[in-house]
Amino acid sequence: MSGKILARVSALSLAVFLAACGGDENSAPIVNVSSDNPTNPGTDTGQQDGGDSTDGSSSTPVTIGIGNGSSFISGQVQASAKTLSSGGTALLEVSAVDASNSNKLITGEELSISFTSSCIDSGKAQLSANPVTVSSGVARTTYTAAGCSGQDLVTATSGSSEASVVLDIETAVPVTFIALTPSHTSIAPTNISGNSQEGRPASSTVQFQLIDKDENGVEGVSVAFEIFPAGSASVLSADSEPQTGADGLVSAVVEAGSKHEVVRVVATATTPEGKVISTTSAPVAVNSYIPEDSNFSISIDNFLPNAMGIDGVQVGVSVNAADRYGNAIRGNTIINFTTSNGAITPDCELDGNGSCSVTWRSLNTREARPRITAYTQGEKYLSGTDCDLPSSSCDYEFATLLQSTRIVQSSSDEVQVSLSNAGGTTYCASTFVNVFDQETGSQQVVPPSGTTVDFEVTDGTIVNESQASKTIGTGSKYVYDIEYQACIDVVPDAAPANPPTLKVIVTPPNGDPAEDYLLL
Repeated sequence: MSGKILARVSALSLAVFLAACGGDENSAPIVNVSSDNPTNPGTDTGQQDGGDSTDGSSSTPVTIGIGNGSSFISGQVQASAKTLSSGGTALLEVSAVDASNSNKLITGEELSISFTSSCIDSGKAQLSANPVTVSSGVARTTYTAAGCSGQDLVTATSGSSEASVVLDIETAVPVTFIALTPSHTSIAPTNISGNSQEGRPASSTVQFQLIDKDENGVEGVSVAFEIFPAGSASVLSADSEPQTGADGLVSAVVEAGSKHEVVRVVATATTPEGKVISTTSAPVAVNSYIPEDSNFSISIDNFLPNAMGIDGVQVGVSVNAADRYGNAIRGNTIINFTTSNGAITPDCELDGNGSCSVTWRSLNTREARPRITAYTQGEKYLSGTDCDLPSSSCDYEFATLLQSTRIVQSSSDEVQVSLSNAGGTTYCASTFVNVFDQETGSQQVVPPSGTTVDFEVTDGTIVNESQASKTIGTGSKYVYDIEYQACIDVVPDAAPANPPTLKVIVTPPNGDPAEDYLLL
């Protein structure tokens, strides 16, 4: 009759374990155990760690131990080696017998045997199979130390029957100290307001890992930290006497000082045997102060929008900011905006490049040249030389930084143009548009960006043909101009059949063209 026997994991564990496991190449081979079923020996088969146990019951009472028959020893697990070096292995074997039938192996029934220990439960030792499911009566699995040290009591369980063995694991010998990537490679100074908030911290955590030859963490080794080079930054540990943890990890925290500097953490581990291993972290930069007045600017993507009398025309507004050293302000700095006419996004936050952008929109037009202002809190230079050098000593004061500019709400309606001779063969076209400012009345401004100015000539030649067509741009140079002027050189034909004529055509983005003629 076949059946299944449920394996239950024992709660037994060893009270003392530290941090590494290993194998011994000189370990004794496993004892050759006789079997009443030699053609069906136990195997290393079964469910892997984390699998479900086999459920069921059996009419045969199970006792586990070493061997079978007259040589059976109850309550023990056979191990190929009981003393392991760090990272070593041992083959574990246990027999399931019927105590009421002369301790014969239980065969023909599917049995599940589970193994547990402090190292196994904590992940510092692995088994090739656990639980082990067999029908031969003999279960085998391979124990591999992976970070444990000291004694590990391994217990096998099948139903209510248990067997165990104590493995002695040598302490791991550290061979490598690894510096892991800092949590932040760039942090803000601590004595400057507004730069130690979330998203722009003034500290960085640096982890180090001490490992043995098998790349398992070495636990319980004392570590000392220092900052290199010495400056205003400091390094702290969570513990007054830092030691490597279960995975060989230990952490240090770099706290920024007031200086603009690049530092590293030097970690030195000292083993109980007196072995010293040191390593150095990746650099952590203390930079990006608050914005400085001379490194704060505003820019506009179109100073001549076709916006007069139109709601919702958009203009992009950007701010760039850097600190006293010219470093881009890396986030966590808010820029505020105002406008004298129209609507503007009230604020934006500087990104990692020290830039941010908002949108101005035309609204209830009443100003020909509305003002746009960007402002934030920063510092202003007072005195000193070579202030861009980290070693310099310059004086600054906290200040509100402010940058303003104006744009022109131009129009495509009723654009005007006139041609004139500027002397010799040079002819110029002047074009403008009148807009109404509610405070100052009619204002003459340059036509909107995108307006084209094209010249045509009959019975003559334009000296530089590339100048025959021009387009008004978006730049700030047109803000205070009252007209746009384009000039060309024209040479009449030597013996024209008709009087030579020059014509100019001005075409705004959304309006009717304007023209003018001139006899040469």
